[in-house]
Amino acid sequence: MTSSREAQQDYFDHYGKIDIWTPPAHEAQPFTLMRSQERVSDDAVLNSEFYQDYARHLDMWHPMGVNCMLAPGQVLTAGVNRNRSGRVFSDEEEAQLVELMRHIQRALQMRRRFQGVEVRAQAGFAALDALAFAAVVVDAGGCVAFANAKAEELDRSGAGLTLGGGRIGCAVPRQARDFADLIRTAASGGVGGAMRITDRSGETALLALVAPMPSRLSDSQNGDGLALVALRRERDNPAFAETIVSQLLD
Repeated sequence: MTSSREAQQDYFDHYGKIDIWTPPAHEAQPFTLMRSQERVSDDAVLNSEFYQDYARHLDMWHPMGVNCMLAPGQVLTAGVNRNRSGRVFSDEEEAQLVELMRHIQRALQMRRRFQGVEVRAQAGFAALDALAFAAVVVDAGGCVAFANAKAEELDRSGAGLTLGGGRIGCAVPRQARDFADLIRTAASGGVGGAMRITDRSGETALLALVAPMPSRLSDSQNGDGLALVALRRERDNPAFAETIVSQLLD
């Protein structure tokens, strides 16, 4: 045992299976303290392979642990230890470990949840990036969460779409309010809709379709969702109907 990392690996590989202090996972009760003195006698510990070959070299004698459930069938154990010359953990210290474990459980459950949301969102965004038409994902206030390469091309071309400052908008101010209202409605659970966007010369340049994003790709903390803005140039030939977007996102 030359390092803590080595000791951890040895525990995972072998000694965790014969840990005389820790009950099997199926016996663990969430947030119930496990104290060494309550499970086995000192003589049993001293005569065990686990203590002689492992714990003794790490000066482990007063371990205390607690379990929590992260998900069905997934148990996390956190433990602390004092050496043989140290005192047994007090009731106050035991309560502190349980409270700490509750915070750890909540933090890890939130991390798992947000990782799942991010993975699903990234998969959806990757599909949007491969589309032949422009696609922008925005929140109810018009802040851009994602814009594919086609959308960025439209922004640079001056066709009437603007993506400056991390927000979506129209080059023509009189259209900006209608566009913002359409986005806000869709992101808040409405059906969305379509509109024509003109360039600065007043010519209709783009057709825009605004639709709510599915809830699995929208996990806003303030209760608002996201909207998908799909755009194409008016002169382009491919069909551009609501069914295309709904099939993509279903």
